[in-house]
Amino acid sequence: MKPPAKHQIRKGSAALKTRISNISPIDPSPQLLNSLLGHYQKGQYDDAEKLAKFITKNFPKHPFGWKVLGVLYG
Repeated sequence: MKPPAKHQIRKGSAALKTRISNISPIDPSPQLLNSLLGHYQKGQYDDAEKLAKFITKNFPKHPFGWKVLGVLYG
C-alpha cells in the first residue's frame, strides 16, 4: 500500500485541527473560576450567582459552580 501524499496529510491535519477547535473545553478556564471566587470573596453575591449559573450551564460536570450555588442558596 502506498503512503498518502504530503498534501493529503496536510489537508487531513487541517481538517482535524478545525474539528478540535470547535470542541468546547471540558472545564472552565482558571480565569473564569478565579473570577467566580473573587466575586464571592468580595461579597458580590449577585455577580457570583450569575457567573456560577453560567458555569453550571456550560460546564455541568465541573463541581465548583455547583458548590458556589449551594453556598449562596444555603
